Amino acid sequence: MSRCPCAWKAAISARYCVAMSEENVEIVRTLFDMFARRDHEAAFGYYDAEIEWDASRAREWGDVDTAGVYHGHDGVRAYWRRWLSAWEDIEATEVGFVDGGRRSSR
Repeated sequence: MSRCPCAWKAAISARYCVAMSEENVEIVRTLFDMFARRDHEAAFGYYDAEIEWDASRAREWGDVDTAGVYHGHDGVRAYWRRWLSAWEDIEATEVGFVDGGRRSSR
């Protein structure tokens, strides 16, 4: 009995998606660590020059000062300057990362 080629493709695809999922979790963890160290500029090495940062839903949480859509690296910098200016000091504490229903811990 031969195996259905569709099942073979699905198995390859599933392994690829898991690998990409783990890679994406690592990228998010790296970006979070940069933020926690206040190394905000380092994140721009991960962002495309044409990035669109959509913070338009911030209004729903009462944040009208930063609500909007920001374009490019300069736009994202402007967003973060405005958002971070709300606090005298801020501390980022990782509690875990979740992807695809699976919990990833440090």
